[in-house]
Amino acid sequence: MKDQDLQRLWQSDQQPHTSAGELLKQAKRAQLRMLVLMSIDFLVWLVMVIWASLMIRDNEQPESFAVGVFTIIAVSVATGYLLWLRTSTWGSDALDVKSILKLAIMRCDGAIQMVAVTYMFTALVVIGFVVLHQFYPFPETRISKIVSWLAIYSTVVVAAGQWYRAKQQQKKRVYLQRLQQMQEPE
Repeated sequence: MKDQDLQRLWQSDQQPHTSAGELLKQAKRAQLRMLVLMSIDFLVWLVMVIWASLMIRDNEQPESFAVGVFTIIAVSVATGYLLWLRTSTWGSDALDVKSILKLAIMRCDGAIQMVAVTYMFTALVVIGFVVLHQFYPFPETRISKIVSWLAIYSTVVVAAGQWYRAKQQQKKRVYLQRLQQMQEPE
């Protein structure tokens, strides 16, 4: 591994005196952060499944069972996808400049893909509510509350998704330019 190449790769965002050893530590911290995020994904899934199970068990309203089952299925699919995406961009290659760039590009692609899947998940939640409403009549007071929360949720997801996708596309362009510069003969 060339220490100068590794330093040049990250110097645009880092202090000019950061050593290659420190850059390797940062890459290892990124791996640890990925493991922590996977653990958080799993914990969120567990909490949502327990909450939905308790809602099914209480069964105060006729729609509780359907909403609980829908929640368990939707959260399980979303969590499975997130865990798959995180493990597929884990990056077990050597920590040299080209491998780090390729891994960064792959992570940007994964983040862009995750935004698209988040949009689909949001649409699934809205469609799920409409379907459940057809089979289980909700009280009017609950419908207006649910619709307003779904509208807020959808708006936040779309706004955050657009911002995050643009950020990841910009990072990907920078990484691709750097990788192309490294592959050009000097």
